[in-house]
Amino acid sequence: MVDYIEIELLLNGKGFMADNLKFYSKTAWNTFNYKLNVGCRDLDVSYNVECDILRVSGSLPYFLNGHNIHFSQEELEQSIDLISSLLGVNIWEGAVTAFEYGLVGETEHHYKSVLDAHAKLKGCKLAIYDHGRQFASRRGKFRLKLYNPWKNTPNKMTKAVREQLRQDGFTPNDRTIKLEVHIKNAKIVNNGDYPSVKMLVLPGFQKVCKDFLRQRYDDIEKTKPMVIPSDKKVADSLGIALCAYADGEDQWAEKVLSRINTFPDKVLSASDKQQRRRIIRKKIAQLTDERSDFDLGELIK
Repeated sequence: MVDYIEIELLLNGKGFMADNLKFYSKTAWNTFNYKLNVGCRDLDVSYNVECDILRVSGSLPYFLNGHNIHFSQEELEQSIDLISSLLGVNIWEGAVTAFEYGLVGETEHHYKSVLDAHAKLKGCKLAIYDHGRQFASRRGKFRLKLYNPWKNTPNKMTKAVREQLRQDGFTPNDRTIKLEVHIKNAKIVNNGDYPSVKMLVLPGFQKVCKDFLRQRYDDIEKTKPMVIPSDKKVADSLGIALCAYADGEDQWAEKVLSRINTFPDKVLSASDKQQRRRIIRKKIAQLTDERSDFDLGELIK
C-alpha cells in the first residue's frame, strides 16, 4: 500500500483551482503554500510561479480515510481522483518524487518482541521508538520502518474513524505490524527517472516496490532464537554461559560482542579482541536457530 507521497505536476500555463485551498505562507522564491483541508486530514499543496509547478504532499490514506491501517488500490485511485477534482488538474499526469510503500499484517508475537528482534541494518542508522523502530540510510536514499500502526495513530484518528474501523472488523491489538519503506528519491526504483502517478497502480511497478522493500528487509540482522545444544562439545562452559545470558535478554548476541570493546588495550589488544569475537561468533552460530522466530518475510510474499 502507498501511504505518504510527494507529487510534482508541471502545469504548462493551465493553472489550478484554489477554491478548496487555505493559503498560509509565501516564500522568498515566489512559492505559495496552501493546505488542502477537504479530506479527513490535510494535504500540503505548493505552487512555484517561476517554474509553474504544483506540488502535493501528505498521507493519502489519512486524507481519504483518516487512518493508515489499510488502504486498497481502489482507495488509492479514489484519492488521486479526488485531489484532481479539488484542484482542477489531472494529478495522474504528475511525477512521484518520493513516497512510502508498505504492508500491514498480524504476527504470532507481541509487536515489541518483534521489534526487539530486528537489530541492525548495514549502512543505516537505527532509531528506536516506543511503538517502532527505523533504519535510516546514511546516504539518505530511504528509511525502513517497522511499527504497530495502532500505537502510532491513537491521537491521529478521530472517534468516528475508530468506530468505523471497529465496525469493519479492525480492532486495536499488540500483534499488528506495519513494515514500510520511505523512498526519499523515487528515481531509485524507476531506472533513474521519477515514476508517474499512473505507475502506482500498475502491477509491474508494485512488484518493483515490493521487491525493493523485501531486499531492504532481508538485509536486517535479526536476533535468532537460542536452541538447547544436542552436542556435548557445544555445551561447554562458554555455551552454558551464553545460554544463561540470553534468557530473557533482548539483542543478547550483539551485547556480548560489543562488551569486548570495553576492555582496555592493555588488557586485550586489538588482535586479542578480534580473536575473542571470532570464538564467540562461532559459539553463537552453534547455539542459535537458522531463522528468527520474529522474521516478517512471510508478510512480504
